[in-house]
Amino acid sequence: ADIVMETPAALAALPARLLDAASQRSLFRIGIGLYAARNVPTAALDSVDRLKDLLRRAESVGYVDPATGALNGTYIAAMLATIGIADELKPKIRLLPSGLTTFDPVAAGDVHIAFGRITDIRADKRVRLISALPDAVQNYARYDAALLASAANRPAAIALLDVMTSANMQPVLRELGFDAP
Repeated sequence: ADIVMETPAALAALPARLLDAASQRSLFRIGIGLYAARNVPTAALDSVDRLKDLLRRAESVGYVDPATGALNGTYIAAMLATIGIADELKPKIRLLPSGLTTFDPVAAGDVHIAFGRITDIRADKRVRLISALPDAVQNYARYDAALLASAANRPAAIALLDVMTSANMQPVLRELGFDAP
């Protein structure tokens, strides 16, 4: 491997001798969205009030069980408390498994809507993105890349980073659910 791609905090935690720090670049960020089965329409969630209204109208609301250690589940539980509807939603909350089976209950119609990482939602064709969370409560995971100090093919690795951070790549990344950093 010639390139490491991780969160900035994870890259910073690596021993300095492993990375070429001067090569580190911001690649993209991934936000959280609400998703549902394919037959549920999209919605404009441009405010916290609209988010709260949608969650109140939903038959059930899912997110990854915080007990699994999933950061998104922990964030969503805290965010629902912060916007003041955690207790109100408690009877309809469905905790989802982490990993490859996360989308199964929503795709099967057992859970009406759920929270997830937008890139993961876009990758599973059984579900559909309703909307990204409103900016006021959005939680992005940013990813950077850096060359390993021991990179065997530095020119090719630099060329790959150049392509990944180019203006031409941004529409492709957006389509897959990645936002510009």
